[in-house]
Amino acid sequence: MFTFFTHMRLATRKNQLKQLRGGVRALPAPLLLLALCALLLVVILIAVSFGSTPIPISTIAQILLNGTGLFHFARQWDPTTEVIVWQLRMPVVIGAALVGSALAVAGVLFQGMLRNPLADPFLIGTSSGAALGAAIAFVLPFDTLCRCNTQRLAGLCDCSSRGRNPRRNSAPGRGCRQCRLSGVPDAHFDA
Repeated sequence: MFTFFTHMRLATRKNQLKQLRGGVRALPAPLLLLALCALLLVVILIAVSFGSTPIPISTIAQILLNGTGLFHFARQWDPTTEVIVWQLRMPVVIGAALVGSALAVAGVLFQGMLRNPLADPFLIGTSSGAALGAAIAFVLPFDTLCRCNTQRLAGLCDCSSRGRNPRRNSAPGRGCRQCRLSGVPDAHFDA
């Protein structure tokens, strides 16, 4: 009798979870994509309005629409406001959006390739290797002293910090997969 009630309770929970998930999945993909794009534009407008000089969102929208060439609003704002929006704030906000999307794609790739929904850069050691390479690149002026490429050195440190031998268990003429993905050419390991 006890197992019957336990089974009924579990079945009820599964139905509740299906109802919760069904609400989000019931939206058609184009509509969901359109809503997310509109939300991204609203967030970009709000992010551009923040700063040491407060700029109203309506002014930012007029400046951006004037920049497209399709609309021609009368300039009711200071010319420095236009410079602040186009040359200071928009590059930072667009850069932040691109970096955020790149990090999201990297996270999805980690989780998909490892088939682990909990995989993150800290768990598999990529973060510590990247931190070591970035620290070396910032502290030592390799570009000015020995004219070597700092990104290649950072990739080399990434492979070595994870304890991987680039030449071990690889075919002749090919480095390890992690080194090839980090942009380190095989010529660095031939010496």
